[in-house]
Amino acid sequence: MKLRRCSTIVLAVAAFVLAGVTPARAASLQLAAVVSDRGIDLFPRDGVFDSVFGNPTVTQIFTPPSGDLGSEERTAIEFDLSTIAAGSTITSVMLRLNPQGANLNLGLSAGEVGEVHGYSGDGAITVADLMALGQVGTIAGPTPNGTVTIVLSVPWLQGLIDASSSHAGLMFKGVDGPTVVSFSFAAAGGSIPVASRPTLLVETADATVVPEPATLWLVGAGLAAAVARRRRR
Repeated sequence: MKLRRCSTIVLAVAAFVLAGVTPARAASLQLAAVVSDRGIDLFPRDGVFDSVFGNPTVTQIFTPPSGDLGSEERTAIEFDLSTIAAGSTITSVMLRLNPQGANLNLGLSAGEVGEVHGYSGDGAITVADLMALGQVGTIAGPTPNGTVTIVLSVPWLQGLIDASSSHAGLMFKGVDGPTVVSFSFAAAGGSIPVASRPTLLVETADATVVPEPATLWLVGAGLAAAVARRRRR
């Protein structure tokens, strides 16, 4: 009985190793670049970070009422993708944002909506990045107090990984409407702790693991030993 049980275990282990495994992995990608750029007369959109309330460590997204698009402010952020293995299958993408400064929440009121657009980045934000359109997520008001986690498009990030993009870029803008849409979040630098900065939370299923020759030899030896013992009995 013990021998039969041992043989069953060896066969089960062998089947698992020979079939390969697809372990799930989770990665928290930290902010690599950020630009909050105003598009008004005194602050033309130039791809350079414009100080928000005199504080260069926070961002603001501001869309005025329709017909006054000249005063729009957008923010773009980028994350380094080097920690995600080539060939990985993306299963989940979420963006974690925290309120800036002493604010209790991101600042969106009921009925207000912020859009999140994705693009392929390179670690240096340009005006073209701030104008990129390809919506991958939505921030809807009223935003709750504290940390907000936004579900983003899996196909968007999968496309970047498949294309070997170096950075994942996200651009934020308010939805044009009859009222002002404004929200802000902690960015980087200064006294803002790393844990409060934007974080991209990614879950992947890695490519199938191919057993090494040594592993195959050990499994084969175990099977042979089990068969030999069974014959002797």
